[in-house]
Amino acid sequence: MTTTRRVLALTTLTLALVLGTGVAANATFDTTRTLPQSSVQTMKVAPPTNLAVSAPCTVTTTRYTTSTTRAADGTVVSGPTTSAPSYSYAATSTPVTSNSSTTAPPTLNDDGTTTTVTTTESQRTSMAPRVTWTASTTTRGVTGYVLSVPNMGQGPMSFQVGNVTTFSTDPLWIDQNYTIPVSAVTTTAYRWTSTATTVFFRTCV
Repeated sequence: MTTTRRVLALTTLTLALVLGTGVAANATFDTTRTLPQSSVQTMKVAPPTNLAVSAPCTVTTTRYTTSTTRAADGTVVSGPTTSAPSYSYAATSTPVTSNSSTTAPPTLNDDGTTTTVTTTESQRTSMAPRVTWTASTTTRGVTGYVLSVPNMGQGPMSFQVGNVTTFSTDPLWIDQNYTIPVSAVTTTAYRWTSTATTVFFRTCV
């Protein structure tokens, strides 16, 4: 092979290597891949449903007597003596609050003294609220529920209850009927809460 042919062959080889490298480089940059789409899921805490309140009322009547015995000249011989109170209960749809005293005519005793008996009666109405609901459909980390009830103009009351679906309070004294909102929210271990479910109920119903 002559010198000219060797130079020509070497030039051809070099050109082939350069072109091949350029194609490979272009292929690398032009290649694209489609990545899978990702989504971010948000956690939502479901509120309790079917919230309902019953609030029957009871009138409590308290009675007691006070007796005083006097001599003929009006001097107190004994008393006043107050008896132990007696109680009676009756359901009501209208709150009752009353106080009264009645004094019977004096009774003449065998020794010439007289005894006067005064009967005192008072009536007050109590309400016994009972709240029921259907549990939240959220299953992860639910710790219970918070019930919120306005205390008839004396500020709100809140009750933290566990994973139950009913709640009752001690009887509350009332002097008139009210329409009261009650709200319930679901609470969780990770401190997220649901939106509130609210109902209005009428006392003594």
